[in-house]
Amino acid sequence: MGTYRLISSWLMIAVLGAALGNFYGEAMREKVRHPMSTDFYKLYLSGDALIRGQGMYWSVPARMSPGDPCYHGGRSERVISVSRSDDGSALYRPACLHPNLNPPLFAVIALPLAWLDYHIAYWVWSLCALFCAVVSMWLLVRAFTPRTRDVPLNAAIAVVSLFAYFPTFISVTYGQVTMLILLLTMLGWNALREERDVRGGVWLGLAASLKPFMGLFLLALLFAGNRRASAGFVLAGLSSAWVGWLVAGPSAYGDYLRIAADVTWLAASWNASFGGYFSRLFGGSENVPWIDLPMVGRVLVVMCSLAVLSLLVWLLKRVKPLNRNAQIDVIFAMTLPAMLLLSPLGWLYYFPLLGLSVLMVWRMSANLLDGRLYKAGLIAVVMPTVAPQYLQQAHDMNGFYDWFWVGGVYCYILVALLVMVMRLVVRQGVD
Repeated sequence: MGTYRLISSWLMIAVLGAALGNFYGEAMREKVRHPMSTDFYKLYLSGDALIRGQGMYWSVPARMSPGDPCYHGGRSERVISVSRSDDGSALYRPACLHPNLNPPLFAVIALPLAWLDYHIAYWVWSLCALFCAVVSMWLLVRAFTPRTRDVPLNAAIAVVSLFAYFPTFISVTYGQVTMLILLLTMLGWNALREERDVRGGVWLGLAASLKPFMGLFLLALLFAGNRRASAGFVLAGLSSAWVGWLVAGPSAYGDYLRIAADVTWLAASWNASFGGYFSRLFGGSENVPWIDLPMVGRVLVVMCSLAVLSLLVWLLKRVKPLNRNAQIDVIFAMTLPAMLLLSPLGWLYYFPLLGLSVLMVWRMSANLLDGRLYKAGLIAVVMPTVAPQYLQQAHDMNGFYDWFWVGGVYCYILVALLVMVMRLVVRQGVD
């Protein structure tokens, strides 16, 4: 690359980065003023409860009716001041606030943050998320950039692209854990590609301890025949469970399973999973369904999940003839969209994890005669997730357009991406 083009590229990245930084900064300042509009506030409340010697979970609120103050977003309209109190009194928690749905291991994160004033804790957590995102893109770009001197520029382009992605924006500003999971995923992927199997399994096991849907990687590693990585995964998972039990208390895992079973907001528009899609159509959530037959919806969820698992296992057992790096890339490319489809809550803000799957489709189709069709399909799949589409609560998903498009489009995207990856794996040749 010539000097002029190099300077121009860096200037463009700097301008875009400054614009994105200002946009993120304004959004974060607004979130600091409205704690209940973030998911981080739930984590913060869990830490505060632990400090006061209580459990980190609270009950799922009763289903709301149109007369309730929280029904139309009231939980985010009140500006409150949140700070550590000297008298040990509890922080403000409205009755309509959903509980923290993160596993007990999050107590290790929540406790130190809860000792800080809320606005400081929020900024610390958000800056850590930004750091995780930058390191993740560096790891990804480094693996696919032949010349070392090109890594900084390519990584900067990747970082700007990631931050310009709407699901990344809502993940960071809502105080979600996606960027930490992304970093652990990239660390595991890099370690496995470098044949450090145990270490790769440990990174993925830690990710699964924070977000259980990442547990699908254990199944993927087992059927791909990587016993060392599977052992590392199990070791990390068991160790993390012990730490969570030690910090959050003996009853934490029972409380976590209880509230997870009581979730009633599967039909929310950002839920891209099979569970979210079919609950909008057949009931079981807070919305008015297309056809009120919840059992039909549950059966369809099970059938679709089993179909995805069967295809995943069948392909994973047959990717062994591929070279080492290609095998690892295929495992991740298939497992990432599959895990969000199978999880009861496959939220839109987890979509940045799919970057590796998107990149694999692009690379795997490069030398095919119909490669342009795959790339066009990939662009068509990604574009609906780029446009901002703000959360529509489960109780508002009550019309045909809501059922089949507003809430359904993200499920269609996951299915389409998974089909493209699996189709390309088959075309590459399986045993």
